Amino acid sequence: DITATSLVSNQPISGPVYVKRLRGGVMADGFNTSLASVLGTFPNTTFSQNNAVIKITGVASRQVGIILAIFLIILGSTPHISQLFLHIPGAVLHAGTGLLFSMIAYTGLSIVRIQNHGKSFHVLAISCICAFALREVAPLIAADTFSFAEYSAIVLGFPVASGAIIAVILDRKMQSEDVRKTKG
Repeated sequence: DITATSLVSNQPISGPVYVKRLRGGVMADGFNTSLASVLGTFPNTTFSQNNAVIKITGVASRQVGIILAIFLIILGSTPHISQLFLHIPGAVLHAGTGLLFSMIAYTGLSIVRIQNHGKSFHVLAISCICAFALREVAPLIAADTFSFAEYSAIVLGFPVASGAIIAVILDRKMQSEDVRKTKG
């Protein structure tokens, strides 16, 4: 999410400035998750919709984000305003959500496109195909074998998790092959 936000905000996605932002983001997520566990609530997650909003509006200012957050808290605390938002037709909400998530997908593909080893789209395609295939096969494997751990079936049956695992393995494998070719 930090890489995508940096990309749509025209910030560097490598070098010391990026590493500092990445380190700060991971530390903030870790602190918030620890605080959430101490207080007995759910951990926070990042919201990629912000990347689509930045891409659409061209505004990537912290001050604007803080002002909008305060504005949304005030509006959400006012019952009459909240009631107005409940009357927004479902089709409008679905269209807005579809637009935001298509922008998120576009940003993700842009990140894949700028990878340096040139095989990123192969990694993406293979990992997506394998992830969706595993989603269909995992319940069959879990039902047929008693040695297959239940949590493994859950992880492999969830395309995002299995796709990410496959993508990391494929990416590392392709990078190591490229290093071997340049040395040999």
